[in-house]
Amino acid sequence: MRPDRGLTLLEVLASVVLLSMLAAAVVPMFRASFRGLELLEAKPSVDRERAERWIDDFLADPESFGFEETPAQGLLSSPDDPMRPPLPFYRIESTSSEANHAWLIFELDSGPILRWVPVESEEEDSMDDER
Repeated sequence: MRPDRGLTLLEVLASVVLLSMLAAAVVPMFRASFRGLELLEAKPSVDRERAERWIDDFLADPESFGFEETPAQGLLSSPDDPMRPPLPFYRIESTSSEANHAWLIFELDSGPILRWVPVESEEEDSMDDER
C-alpha cells in the first residue's frame, strides 16, 4: 500500500490534456447555439421615424425588399442602404376563424413597431375559387 502523497506529474498532465480536449469539443457547440439566439435578441438601433417609413414601404411593396409576399418572420433589410442594420420581425395570427388580419411586430431597441396586415379567410378563398 502506497502512502497518500498527492498526484504525480504524469497524472496532472493527463488530466490537463483530457480537460483541454473536452473544452475544445464543447466550446464550438456553445458558440453555434448562441449564434441562433443572436437573431432573436438583435434589436437594431434605428431612428424610429425612419424605421416606420421603411416598414410602410415594405408593406406597400414587399417585392422591392426581396419578398414575394409578406412573410411570417424574417429580417427586413433596406434595398437602398445595405449598411443599415436589418429589422427582425415576426407575425402573429389570430386563432379566430373570423379574423381578417394578422399583426407584424418589428423589433427595435426603442420598442416594437406593430402593423396589421390583411389576411384572406378560408371562406373568401373558396368563394374566389368558385367564381
